[in-house]
Amino acid sequence: MGVAKKGIYVFAGIILSLFAVTTAYFAVSVTISLKNGPARAERDFTRISQDVNSVLFFDLNAERLRDFQNKTVGDKYLAALLVRSGRDIVFAYPSSSHLIVPDSLGMPSLKSSSPFIKVFSTTVSASSKENTVLTAAVYTLHPSDIYNPARLSFLVILACTLSVFAVLIYLSVFGQSDGSEAEKTAAQTEFFSNPEREPVPAVHMPTFQPQTASYIPVPENAEPEIASDFEPPEYAQPSASPARQTLPETASADLAAVDAAEDLPAQDRISDPTGLFSPTTGVGWESYMETRLDSELVRAASSEQDLALVLLRIKGLENNTLMMKRIAAVLLDFFKFRDFVFEYKKDGFAGILLNINLDQAMVLAEAMHTQLTDLLKSENIRGQLAIGISTRSLRLLQGSRLITEANQALEKAFDETGLPIVAFRVNPDKYRQFVADATQRV
Repeated sequence: MGVAKKGIYVFAGIILSLFAVTTAYFAVSVTISLKNGPARAERDFTRISQDVNSVLFFDLNAERLRDFQNKTVGDKYLAALLVRSGRDIVFAYPSSSHLIVPDSLGMPSLKSSSPFIKVFSTTVSASSKENTVLTAAVYTLHPSDIYNPARLSFLVILACTLSVFAVLIYLSVFGQSDGSEAEKTAAQTEFFSNPEREPVPAVHMPTFQPQTASYIPVPENAEPEIASDFEPPEYAQPSASPARQTLPETASADLAAVDAAEDLPAQDRISDPTGLFSPTTGVGWESYMETRLDSELVRAASSEQDLALVLLRIKGLENNTLMMKRIAAVLLDFFKFRDFVFEYKKDGFAGILLNINLDQAMVLAEAMHTQLTDLLKSENIRGQLAIGISTRSLRLLQGSRLITEANQALEKAFDETGLPIVAFRVNPDKYRQFVADATQRV
C-alpha cells in the first residue's frame, strides 16, 4: 500500500508541474508577441507601402490590382487597407470593413479603437492619380497569437485532466477489489477456542424498534393568480419639441391591421439571403430583422427591460451605394453592434436599442439626425431624412407589431413638415385591456 500511495504522490506532482509549465508557456508566448508586435507592424507597413508603390507606379488596371491583392491581402496581420486619391477610393480591403469610416470632412479613413491594431498612413506615387494616400491598419497582436498557444495549452491541460480521471477510476475499481479480497480471506480463516478459559456467557441485548412519525395532511393551495394581459396602445399628444412628435390617436382599424400582420407565418415573411450581412452596406439584411427583433423582445420581457426600434429612410438614396455604406458606418457608432443594424427598404436602415425607453431613444435619434444631416449636406444630397420610433413599453408583443408601429411613425414624419422625428407612444394599461377583451371574444 505504501508503494501505491507513493506512486500517487509522484503522479500528482507530474500533473501539477505540467499545469504550471503550460500556464507559463501561454503567458510567455502572448507577452513576447505583444512586446514584438509594434516593431513587426512597422516592418509590415513598410513592405506593404513598397508593394503599393510597385503596383501603382504604372497605370492602374485590373491585372495590377489582382497582383497587388495576391501580394498583400494574404498577410494575416493586415486588418484593413485603404488607398485613396482625394475623395476617390482606389482600393479598399476588405470592402465592408468596420474600420473604414468617414472622417470629420466626410472622406473615408481608417480608425480603430483596439489597442492591438495600429493605423499607419503615407503618400504613394501613382502615374494616373494625384495625392494618393495609403492607410493600413496592422495587428500588433493578432488573434492567432493568442489562439495558437491557448489551443496547445488547452490540449495539454485536457490530457492531464483525463489522466487524473482515469487514475481515480482505476483506484475506485481496484481499491474495492482489494477490500473484497481481504474480507474473503478473513471469512475463510478458522478460529479455535482456548480450552484453558471458561466460556463467556452470551449477553442478550434488547431489541428496539424505531418509532414512525405521523404527519397531518396539509390542504392544497388555491390556483395561482393569472397575470392580466396588456391593453391596446393610447397614442400620446405631440410633444413640445419642434424637431419631434408622437403620433396622434388612431382608429381601432389600424390595430386590427397590425394584428393581421402578426398572424402571418414566419416562413412567409423571411427570405434567406446569402450571408449574415449585406456586402453593399456591411449591416444585416432586412429579412433577418424581424427574427432578431422577436428574439430580443423575448429577452427584454424576461428581464423586464425596455426595447426601442428605430427606422430611418432618406428619399432619393436608392442607387447611392457609397453613401449608404457611409451612413451605415455612422449608425454603427450609435447602435454599437453590427447585428443590431439592418437595411430597411431600398433607402433606409433599422436599428434595435436595448434597455432604452422612448424618451432616451428620442434624444439618441436627435443626435443621429443631426450627424446624418451634416453628412448629407457635405455631399450636396437634398433627400428628405425621416426617423420613426416605437418601444416595447412593458408589452408582450411580436416584432411584426413593433415594426408596423415604427413604420407608421416614419410615414408620419414624412408627411409632417418640420417634424423629421416621430415616436409611437402607447398606453400599457389600455393595451392590456384591449388584449383581454380580444381574448374573451375569441
